Amino acid sequence: LDSEDILLEKAGGRFLAKDIESKTDIPFFNNSAMDGFALDFKSTLKASYNNPVKFKVIGSISAGSGKEEIDKVTAEFYKPDRTEDIAVKISTGAPLPPCFNTVLKVEDSTVECQETSSDQYLVISKPLEKMRNIRLKGEDIKKGSVVAKRGSYISPCKQGLISSLGITTIPVFKKPLCIIISTGSELMLPNLKEEPLPLGKIYSSSHIFLIEALRSISTAVKWKGVVADSQEELRKTVEAALQEAPSVIITTGGVSMGERDYIPKVLKEVGFKIVFHKVAIRPGKPVLLAVFDKKISGKTNTVFFGLPGNPLSTIVGWRFFVLPYLLSLFKSKENLLPKAYNYSLFKKPKELTYFALASYLPEKNRVKIIEKQRSFMLSPFIESTYWCILPVGKDVIMADEELALLPFSPIL
Repeated sequence: LDSEDILLEKAGGRFLAKDIESKTDIPFFNNSAMDGFALDFKSTLKASYNNPVKFKVIGSISAGSGKEEIDKVTAEFYKPDRTEDIAVKISTGAPLPPCFNTVLKVEDSTVECQETSSDQYLVISKPLEKMRNIRLKGEDIKKGSVVAKRGSYISPCKQGLISSLGITTIPVFKKPLCIIISTGSELMLPNLKEEPLPLGKIYSSSHIFLIEALRSISTAVKWKGVVADSQEELRKTVEAALQEAPSVIITTGGVSMGERDYIPKVLKEVGFKIVFHKVAIRPGKPVLLAVFDKKISGKTNTVFFGLPGNPLSTIVGWRFFVLPYLLSLFKSKENLLPKAYNYSLFKKPKELTYFALASYLPEKNRVKIIEKQRSFMLSPFIESTYWCILPVGKDVIMADEELALLPFSPIL
């Protein structure tokens, strides 16, 4: 994918196209971690309850104080004729004068006022620790260090981090165009009147899911509506979609073994190369992957995902096929969850990898696989919170067996 530079404030949800390095230390300067008093710890080394040391408070330094205030305090500290130890009031985040090397918290301090003047004195009754309550320059981020890697998902936290470096624009990957085509003569769209469905019809749901899922990971999405089970209409729709040079075309339905499952035939007519059709998984077995590598509108390589029409199968096709491919375009990958343990015995076809919906039980880190789940069902999502990946080669998943988990949405 190509990249573009955009304002950081508009980069939320995008993917970083290049590493970002800090051009400065964070913090920029030594500063106080507490409200209190800044002073030289060496002058406290002989302090005790019976023999306290007093420091004249000569002023205050606040967050935002600049060079002039710091230089004034430093000059006072290094005066040849100074006869008293000195300290300054200091606020959290305020720059620390270089002559001072510890900060006493205000709640731990004792201040005396002179009866004959307005002078205040900080009373120290025990030695203080060097560099106490001080944030050091570069302690958080060192100049030149990578703070966000190529492929990183730009979350609000990452935006705040990058902004703290004084950066206002960042390079991100351009949004790939993804075109969705719903197929099936049985599909109807929900309407405002909420009229009863005619016999033989069902409401389309997968188009809503795919549109929002694609938007959530920074793609440009176009939905071409519902196309009836007509080979000619499907071919025209796919050809028209290709003219827009999309990165990805996704269809739902039309990839199984029915007489009117025309997607494989249409793809061959149009010029796609089918990479695979049918995978040993459940649900989602009829999933299809194809590639169009001829040049259209100056671009090549449109990838085609033919997802089964049953809603749960569509979601599996998205989560375990489409999503990983799109993340690879962004040079990104999702963070894996820790494994959990199966709650109770569950049976599955031995020859298939099974993507099972499950609910998480915090007690002892367990997951309970939803018993009633079939490819046409969406109700398992009511109770479930994770996908469990049940491996091929096993027909029984025992209680307490360790299972790999994936959330519904990727952790980026």
